[in-house]
Amino acid sequence: MNIVQQTIKNNRPKISWKSAEILGATKGILLSGEIDRFFLDISIDSRNISAGDFFVAIKGAVHDGHNFADDLIKNGISGVLINKNNIKCLPCLEWMKKGVVCIAVDDTTKALGDLAAFNRKRSEISVAAITGSNGKTTTREMTSSILSKRFCVLSTRGNFNNEIGLPLTLFRLKRCHKWAVLELGMNSPGEIGRLANICSPDIGVITNIGPAHLEGLGSIEAVMNAKGELLGEIEPVGTAVLNADDPYIMQLAKRTSKNIFFYGLSEKADVKADSIKRIGQKISFILVLPEEKISISFGAAG
Repeated sequence: MNIVQQTIKNNRPKISWKSAEILGATKGILLSGEIDRFFLDISIDSRNISAGDFFVAIKGAVHDGHNFADDLIKNGISGVLINKNNIKCLPCLEWMKKGVVCIAVDDTTKALGDLAAFNRKRSEISVAAITGSNGKTTTREMTSSILSKRFCVLSTRGNFNNEIGLPLTLFRLKRCHKWAVLELGMNSPGEIGRLANICSPDIGVITNIGPAHLEGLGSIEAVMNAKGELLGEIEPVGTAVLNADDPYIMQLAKRTSKNIFFYGLSEKADVKADSIKRIGQKISFILVLPEEKISISFGAAG
């Protein structure tokens, strides 16, 4: 492959999909359509879907995507993922006559995550997943900014950090991407574990453990356990990046066999900040690395 061919390959909008890949990733049932049909993208938004996209019908708190599936097919969409419980309520026989690829699953929201996990794995990118009670968005933005100086980076946008937002982020992967920096949010136990299972991080970062989400978890110890779910999903040769100044995170560190890289002000940290000075909205410090020290100054407080 010459340079021109490689450039064209890397600049393709997104990685395309085959019916067989969607079927295999979701472990669904093919109700109709060709097994080798190609689709350009995965979409859950009936208002913003393009010809050539595959529609996943998600039932949300307000709207149910199944209610829009037939109109989309009449307008030219040729692939849809539905819940098995909705088969009798939809004109599946008419779709079969039209050659529509229709795949049925037990849970379309879970299937959305399974498709995202498949896309992450086949892309061969490196993934950094960030969670914590505070500071995860700032940490994600700064990490993405730094990595972008050298690599093509995919990063979470806005609050796309849940079981819907994370898959939609991973569907934005292009062939040029080398890193994904992803934010993982939660409101209840099990959410971080599921999100981390979807994105299979090479690096997992926990910024801190604090009294956030207590309404859904009950105690700060429960918050600690929920955030700690990330550690169990880091790739076997991956690394946990942990705050050495947080006593709850230090408890989590004792529970994992993964490689750990500590940061903070503590003497236990592998990377430390020393001689911290704040002047207005600027901050400067000495970054103490294992083998060198670097003077840092930038226009951000905290």
